[in-house]
Amino acid sequence: MALTTLPDPLQTAASRGVSLPLLPTNDLITELMNFSAQVTDLLFSPMRPAQVMLNGELFPVELPGLPALIPADTERIAGDLLSNSPVALERLRQQGSCEFSFYLANHSRFRVSILAQRGSYAVAMRVVLREAPTFSLLGLPPSLTQITAMNSGLVLVTGPSGSGKSTTLAALIHAINEARPVQIITIENPIEYQHQHLRAIVLQRELYRDVPDFSTGIRAALRQPSKVLMLSELGNCECVELALEAVQAGQLVLSSMNTPRIAEGLERLQALFPSAEQPFFRARLARSLRCIVSQRLLPLKTGAGRAPLCEILFVNAKTRGRIEKADTAGKVLSYAMREGTGEGMQCFEDALAHLLKTGQVDLDAAQRFAGDILAEPLESAPAPRKPGNNRNGA
Repeated sequence: MALTTLPDPLQTAASRGVSLPLLPTNDLITELMNFSAQVTDLLFSPMRPAQVMLNGELFPVELPGLPALIPADTERIAGDLLSNSPVALERLRQQGSCEFSFYLANHSRFRVSILAQRGSYAVAMRVVLREAPTFSLLGLPPSLTQITAMNSGLVLVTGPSGSGKSTTLAALIHAINEARPVQIITIENPIEYQHQHLRAIVLQRELYRDVPDFSTGIRAALRQPSKVLMLSELGNCECVELALEAVQAGQLVLSSMNTPRIAEGLERLQALFPSAEQPFFRARLARSLRCIVSQRLLPLKTGAGRAPLCEILFVNAKTRGRIEKADTAGKVLSYAMREGTGEGMQCFEDALAHLLKTGQVDLDAAQRFAGDILAEPLESAPAPRKPGNNRNGA
């Protein structure tokens, strides 16, 4: 049943047109994008000025004659963005929220999220790079290139919302696309980066437009001659089960989860299953998992973008045994990652120590954006055993 108490954003857009003082929506987006080359998000909320996000922090942008947006303004913006997305509009009417892609010529693609709140709408737009990202552009640790040569297995990228998980997944898909003549299928909510066919064939399916749910999409991929499957998220027990089936069928499965550290990601996966089934699940996961990455983005000291802070666990004989026995507490895994630095592993503490030592980030930024995930106080974070590989990222 539709949420009938909400105003219809398309009717509001049609009735208000481009009446002053609010600019036409495309011009408004252009104005905010011109605020800085480092803008990563645009936000439109009732009773607040339009906002942009730079280096993880919000800044208001007061437009002439428009100190704050009113509910009718955000309704009109939402309606304009939704005018060519009927499926997303229906989800908004039925569920009170939706996500979809939006393209503005001469600027960028955006991942749009619209939420109903207090009888009106709030709009958030995440800027998506025009070109598929690369490891070097993002400043990702080079050890992650090992993933692109894997023939099968499960690879997870974890982190909180806004930590760059989908961008890292896109970089992995792009690297495989450049290197291997295989078929790649993605199931995304929504599609952000559009991949061209290079050495690989890349088939991108958008949730709700091309496929009704992740489970249906995974089953369809199992009937295709695909070698790589990317899921924008692993949200429930059925998806995890099917992802493991795809691994057993010889596919490399890439996906993401919203958890702050690797240990929490493993706990979240296990918690999806009843207690009696968890030992069997851990054994399956230990056999299937190849790598799990957790990441944050920290503002660079120069102000010119953000640097990825990553912890990386590759599964070897020792870490496989720990996963199977549920010996995956944060400090235990940090020790395992330190032992595995020669295999490309790293823990947050060592990676952050390297960013501080090389002057890429300052102590204040590290405290604000990463202090909650460190196993030890930041002042005593251990020095890395060997120099890290992180480079400045946009």
